Amino acid sequence: PAGASPVDFAYQVHSDLGHRCRGAKLDGVMVPLNTPLKNGQRVEIITVKQGAPSRDWLNPTLGYLVTQRARAKVRHWFKYQHFDENVTDGRALLDKELHRLGATDVNLDKLAHKFNEPKVDEFLAALGRGDITPHQVGSAIQEQIAPVAAVPVKTRAVRAPKAQAADSILIEGVDNLPVTLARCCKPAPPDAIVGYATQGRGISVHRRDCANVQRVTGERAARLLAADWGGGGGGFDSDIVVEAYDRQGLLRDISDILAKERLAVERVNTESRKGIAAMQFGVRASSLEQISRALSRIQGLPNVIEAVRKR
Repeated sequence: PAGASPVDFAYQVHSDLGHRCRGAKLDGVMVPLNTPLKNGQRVEIITVKQGAPSRDWLNPTLGYLVTQRARAKVRHWFKYQHFDENVTDGRALLDKELHRLGATDVNLDKLAHKFNEPKVDEFLAALGRGDITPHQVGSAIQEQIAPVAAVPVKTRAVRAPKAQAADSILIEGVDNLPVTLARCCKPAPPDAIVGYATQGRGISVHRRDCANVQRVTGERAARLLAADWGGGGGGFDSDIVVEAYDRQGLLRDISDILAKERLAVERVNTESRKGIAAMQFGVRASSLEQISRALSRIQGLPNVIEAVRKR
């Protein structure tokens, strides 16, 4: 087509010729590879024995590739180069996003299909290459861990006391008992939860992956009860932990973000050692998405190393 480059021409002849293309002559004169071709010109492609396309060729502003066919061949080449490294990088990015959101029960096959990738490794490689962004993955994770339907068998809605900051929670076969949210793991919608019948203190609600719950074995396992979040509209308590290189105004900047996201700050603990600030904010939120937005914005502040929801 009009305006096609010598690189487009090389890929039109053969993919391998395009990959190994390193120079071009038009009518016997050396020209840059992004020179537009004209009808009637004689094109000579200069190659190397072992070559690979340049990522610059995919930059539309540089003019190396005009045809979609040539661009597709270059993308395909890069897609399958350094595949293992891209998978490793993608897994690291995914783990970081899961850690940031405090999410554990995520179906990776469903996550891959969400991005039209047939296999998990293909999805991870795309994430590692940058074809999929961590922000997109974070949004998909939040969709996947949205609250599921309440347990229908032998369930009665039990509202926890307001002081405990719990929504209406459904506990299997339980009525008229106080329900509190465990301080050890601080469950919040839409975390998968389980109830534990304490001695004299009602039902303590934990995250299913809570370390204390994992240690419940033997006869005590009978105290574990199926639990689920109901449809109540109240908020929940959660902790946001920030690690950063200390600087003037850092606490103010974080507080501004929490205020803009309408997260009520109930307590703040700060500590600085050898120039590293460790901060913990106890907040009251209405949704996990609200916390996720705040974490993303805090992570973008200068000097911030990490911002996560405490598990």
